[in-house]
Amino acid sequence: ANFWEWSDGSTLFFWRWPREYRRAIRDGLEVFIDGELPDYWSRQRWPQDAAEKAQLKDKIRKVIQREYIRTGFVLSLTGFFAVAKGDGDIRIVYDASKSGLNESIWAPNFPMPTASTVLQAVDHNSFFGDIDLGEMFLNYMLDPKLRPYAGIDATELADELGIKLKEDQRIILRWERSLMGFRSSPYNCVRIYLWSEDIIKGDRLD
Repeated sequence: ANFWEWSDGSTLFFWRWPREYRRAIRDGLEVFIDGELPDYWSRQRWPQDAAEKAQLKDKIRKVIQREYIRTGFVLSLTGFFAVAKGDGDIRIVYDASKSGLNESIWAPNFPMPTASTVLQAVDHNSFFGDIDLGEMFLNYMLDPKLRPYAGIDATELADELGIKLKEDQRIILRWERSLMGFRSSPYNCVRIYLWSEDIIKGDRLD
C-alpha cells in the first residue's frame, strides 16, 4: 500500500469474520442463474483515438496487476469501454449485458436513497459526511461458478503484459471480483458491506 490506496489490490480478511460468513466472504456470495449462460467470443473493441486508447490500457492493466482479473478457465467473454470523466480522464464501463450474462442471472432490486429521502431526516442540527469507499465492488469476490463466464479479451495489452503472441493468438483472462456493470454486483456487495457494519458495531449488550 501507499498513503492513499492499496496499490497491489485489496480484499477482506475473511478468517477474521464470524464463521457463518467466512465462506461467502472468501469465495463470493452465490449468484442465482435464471437462464442459459452465454457463449460470447467477440473481440474487444478499442477506441480509435490513440490517447484515449492509452488511457484505457492503463486502467485495464491496473486492474490486472491487482489480480482482480486473472488467468483461469473461460467459457464466455464480457466487454468494456471508456466514457469521459471530467477533463482529460476516462471511466471504464464493464459490460456484462452485450454478452448476455446479465440476462442469464437474477438479482433482487433495491431502492437507492435520493436527496429527498435524506432530507426527510434532516433538521438544523444535522451534520453530513462524504464517505467514498475505494474499489467498493472490487473488494468482493465473484461467485466461482460465474467466473468462467466473465472473461475479458486482453489481447491488445500483450506488449504491456510482456507477452509475445503468435498470429491469431489471443490473451483471455477472467474476472475474479464483482465487476461494475454486472447485475448482481450492487446487491451482493451492499449486502456484504452491511454485514460488516453489524460486525464493526458489535453486540450492544456485550
